[in-house]
Amino acid sequence: SDPARNAHHPDHLSDILAALRHLQDAFGFGTRYLLVGHSCGATLAFQAAMMHHLHHSSPSPSSSLAAEPITPPLALLAVEGLYDLPALIAYHSDSPVYQDIVTNAFGSNPADWAAVSPAIALQHPAPSSPHQQLPPQPKLIALAHSRQDELVEWQQVDLMHAALKKSGGFDEVEGEAGRRLKLIELNGGHDEVWREGGGELARAVGEVLQVVRRMG
Repeated sequence: SDPARNAHHPDHLSDILAALRHLQDAFGFGTRYLLVGHSCGATLAFQAAMMHHLHHSSPSPSSSLAAEPITPPLALLAVEGLYDLPALIAYHSDSPVYQDIVTNAFGSNPADWAAVSPAIALQHPAPSSPHQQLPPQPKLIALAHSRQDELVEWQQVDLMHAALKKSGGFDEVEGEAGRRLKLIELNGGHDEVWREGGGELARAVGEVLQVVRRMG
């Protein structure tokens, strides 16, 4: 089989970080970008932009992670995302394929699934030195999801939304100044939101950009 299809954490994250650093080196856009991820790509977007402790993880033999975190995006758009892997597996306990997917990427230890889950990591941040300055975070996070998603249930959105409000310091776009949070309800199946002409994904991106413009 193709070794590239058998990547194991942190190989996936290493690729994303390397790509973002390459783009920064080439174009120097700083925080002036929107990071978008779909499905497990949404998980990776949170890991890259906010879960900086993973950037220091012991790399697997096939990857290496630079210690310095990336410059975070101004805004992050997560589409049909996986945010709490233990909850995802529990919800689909009658479908072994979900546990197989997670185990293939992160191993068989449920504690490791929790450690890489954005909704859990936000509520249980890694310990840091009292003098260590926390890296900056996106100023806007948008969660876009369809209730017609046949693969990822709305519960994942509820868990991430609650974690961002409770522990991440994010609030609704219409709220006061500070980190902003936006929920966008899409239409269509898990892949239809981007595959069917891309209209729903484009709408979500457009809504995020409107908020960014209002933020100045």
